[in-house]
Amino acid sequence: MKFYKTLSFALAIVMIFLFCSCNKQNTQTAEKTKTSAQNSKLFTDFFPDKSFAEEVAALFNKHYNDTVTKDELENYKGKLEFSSSQLGIVENLEGIHYLKNLTVLTCCKNNVTVLPDEIGSLTNLKVLDLGKCFYLKELPESIGNLKKLEVLKLFFTEIDTLPKSIALLKNLKALSISCTKITALPGAIGFLNNLQYLCLSDTKIKILPEDLSNLKNLKILNCRDSYVENLPENIGNAKNLQSIDMFNCRLSSVPESVKNLKKLKYFNVYDNKITNENYKNWLSKDVYECKNDVESSPIIIDGEEYFYN
Repeated sequence: MKFYKTLSFALAIVMIFLFCSCNKQNTQTAEKTKTSAQNSKLFTDFFPDKSFAEEVAALFNKHYNDTVTKDELENYKGKLEFSSSQLGIVENLEGIHYLKNLTVLTCCKNNVTVLPDEIGSLTNLKVLDLGKCFYLKELPESIGNLKKLEVLKLFFTEIDTLPKSIALLKNLKALSISCTKITALPGAIGFLNNLQYLCLSDTKIKILPEDLSNLKNLKILNCRDSYVENLPENIGNAKNLQSIDMFNCRLSSVPESVKNLKKLKYFNVYDNKITNENYKNWLSKDVYECKNDVESSPIIIDGEEYFYN
């Protein structure tokens, strides 16, 4: 009989313990839910631009007048891709720093005039496509914080200068500034050791800096229809170059070092003012007559293909 009384007492203690634990857990869950609800805000509270808020909300299968928490935004990992042909014309990217784990940001064909300094918070970004942001006028120095960036597209923008911090993008593989107002490349471009594709077509850039010769991984150099007057004297040091397109530029000569470019398959200097055609002694006829097609191999990022132009 004493044994059964002891057992009953023990079971009662266990039941009380379980009840208290369950009640505590429910309380914690309720408090967590309450806190989450208190931290929830409308997408437009995070992103003042209504069209931009709608683009972000779509990532969560919501609308701009729905709610979201700061943690949800910060924990989102993936891509944000939009243009004016979709949910509206975006004018302001304010609040972009909340999406700090974005890997791809594509916002083309819109009315963005300023890339906010907070873009530097997106330290996991690998692709930044601002092509055809027709009113975009400058890049902030904070762009240099994007250490993982591999593709940067700025074609058809109003940008006239590249920030010096561009030299910090050590993983950059493709840079397109075609059809911009940029008139000079910073010498620091020679620090972009992983750069493979450089597009300067239809710009008013006149001088290619000698530091361009330091780009050991450069494969494609496209200066077509630009104001470029020279090739760096030591361009032959960029030994992985496969294609140089200088069609309709302002070249008057070709440096002898091009004969060191053993991988060169395409060398287009038609419609220039070259008086000495010695390069025809240094390169094969198929190369300088542009008979070899050089395929634009895509850059593979997280299993997806991205082209430089």
